[in-house]
Amino acid sequence: MRLGISTASFYPELIESAVKRSAALGFRVLEVFVNSEVESGADFGKRTGDLAREYGMEVVAYHPYTSFAESFYFFSEYGRRTDESVELYKKYFHTAAVMGACIFNFHGALSRLPVDPDRYCEVYSRLYRAAAEEGLVFSQENVYNYQAGTLEFIKQMRARLGGDVAFTLDIKQANRLGIAPADMLDAMGDRLVHLHISDFTASEECLLPGFGSFDYRSFLGRLNRAGAQTCVIEVYRHSYSEETEILAAKDSLMRYGFFSL
Repeated sequence: MRLGISTASFYPELIESAVKRSAALGFRVLEVFVNSEVESGADFGKRTGDLAREYGMEVVAYHPYTSFAESFYFFSEYGRRTDESVELYKKYFHTAAVMGACIFNFHGALSRLPVDPDRYCEVYSRLYRAAAEEGLVFSQENVYNYQAGTLEFIKQMRARLGGDVAFTLDIKQANRLGIAPADMLDAMGDRLVHLHISDFTASEECLLPGFGSFDYRSFLGRLNRAGAQTCVIEVYRHSYSEETEILAAKDSLMRYGFFSL
């Protein structure tokens, strides 16, 4: 299993700077979290992919900045808006593919605006197929204030969609809902394709791996059997003071023997 980092860990630095910093820290696998519309275009995607390759890195995952609006885009009762939003995301899928990514992360519907599971899966399937046309895996992420943040909903998606669903497990998001990350891992099962890792304590919800109390040895043993493809450190900029702490986090994870760079 390969270990990388998300450019979100350097926000609000520009993506170009985050790519270079990630390479300087010894990472070779990258998730790109775009933060503006210009960064969502194919021209920027090509430049970013070329930059990553220049620095010896591989972009494996893409995260759109429009996650906050996906309830409005895809899950209202206004069909024309849904159609237009699918076309918008097709452009983003192309950008992600040009960048070199193989995974596209999706938050979906907010929990305060719940959608019937059958309707949700219908929309997800439409996006899953569109992403596949660009060679991407459309991956549902568990996010604490979104409908797919719960174990029950993840299990419903697997039951309804079978092999045509994929998941991104975010450790901090599971913890925010009081869900043990290992339980979320079990719910996603062999449909898990990507992982956002961080650490936490009783008082701090997002720390670098190794800086909290999470039992990584046990979790990684179970994860290795689940067969996730890629794993990135994803924290907030306030989660660390110096870049040497990121190096320490990377080294602590590598010592478990489950990762390669």
